[in-house]
Amino acid sequence: MKKSKSPKKIRICFAAKWTNSPHMQAWMNYYIQNEKYDVHIITHSKEEIEGAKTYHLLAWSKLKFISGPLQTRWFLRRIRPELLHADSLTPYGFYAALSRFHPMVVSCRGSDVLINPKRSNILAYITKLVVKRADLICAVGDHLRRRLITLGADEAKVTAITIGIDLDKFHPDADKKGIIRKKIGWIENPLVVSIRNFESIYHLDLLIRAMPFIIKENSSVRFIMAGRGTQENYLKGLVGTLGMKEYVKFTGYIQQNELPKILACADVYVSTSLSDGISVSLLEGMACGCFPVVTDIPANRAWIQDGENGFLVPTDDPKLLAERISSAIKNKALMERAKKKNSEQVKRRAVWEEIMRNIEEEYTSLIKGGSGE
Repeated sequence: MKKSKSPKKIRICFAAKWTNSPHMQAWMNYYIQNEKYDVHIITHSKEEIEGAKTYHLLAWSKLKFISGPLQTRWFLRRIRPELLHADSLTPYGFYAALSRFHPMVVSCRGSDVLINPKRSNILAYITKLVVKRADLICAVGDHLRRRLITLGADEAKVTAITIGIDLDKFHPDADKKGIIRKKIGWIENPLVVSIRNFESIYHLDLLIRAMPFIIKENSSVRFIMAGRGTQENYLKGLVGTLGMKEYVKFTGYIQQNELPKILACADVYVSTSLSDGISVSLLEGMACGCFPVVTDIPANRAWIQDGENGFLVPTDDPKLLAERISSAIKNKALMERAKKKNSEQVKRRAVWEEIMRNIEEEYTSLIKGGSGE
């Protein structure tokens, strides 16, 4: 008796960063862990990615924008995928656009749309080229979708999505045993947490400059700063200069499986970002029961109603930021109301599995429409 052949797997290729990109890792892992798919990844990251065939791009500094597209095109000829998904307009979206492979999906996350096109005429040209050649553009927020249309994207090809979160991992009881608080020795202290990386776009010096005002109001407050980046030495130096060392714990980069515990042990989640597509970190903090105090930018206004389920603050006023954090810590009733509202909102709008099933349907539709160079 002949054995029935197993169904042919759908071959998809991602051009994307892996290192320090937990949200894109989760996206790609959704397909890696699904037996229907044969996943290939073209990346500048150095890791071998379990469950996928990895193709490493060589980067020659300023020649990256010449070598990257050439290497990507060569890899695609070897892989022969049925769909290509590039993460961010630059550099991977640019590589994908010059490969002329179709169907091509590109995801836009924030700075690649809101900031980079304003930095130079070359980046503005690249942006317009990528959005013109993409068959589907996944914009993580409606404000990004609108901006992409003004940059020349076909409205019919742009969809606004939420990068969902796994509510089985991110919830208020993620650190029910209080392991994190015991480990750092701050058992009863009010805890303020930031999990944004140490880059200028996240403007973390605003939070640090707010700390002395907060400590003056309540000397028991403590701060966890989880992340890493090019501004790490500067930020640590600023903490020392302001006399805040004993109040701040720099944890370094937190692995994705440990992140829910860090958030669940905190009382207040702070993001001082100057720009975002959609802040998945904010959604994770909301799901874990933190009270959000975040900058008043479009990405945050989509989720936070000032004074209702969090506070919105200017990007340039450390004293007001301090006042809002202190106010939240003192107002337990407000924190509890916000916790309930945020839990309901995240369950309604940001369930990971549901969002990924919708994206999978978009992929299937594009594949049926045809593929190749």
